[in-house]
Amino acid sequence: MSTAAKAQAGRDRARERRLKAARDRRRQLDPQQLAREQRIDEATVDVEVAWEARAEAQRAMEAAEHAAASAVERY
Repeated sequence: MSTAAKAQAGRDRARERRLKAARDRRRQLDPQQLAREQRIDEATVDVEVAWEARAEAQRAMEAAEHAAASAVERY
């Protein structure tokens, strides 16, 4: 690794440490904000799970409609 690349990697690590420290300070200063962000994260996951269930139900409905159509066509 070149000297310039090593220096850049060091700066990147330092930046990440500073960002983490800033996030930690913000969380300590505003626990209500952290709680709000956690609720938002939970709601986001709930929406994603619901959309997955909806897609699965849609596929099941389409399969049932296809089966019904096939049954009607046979008779």
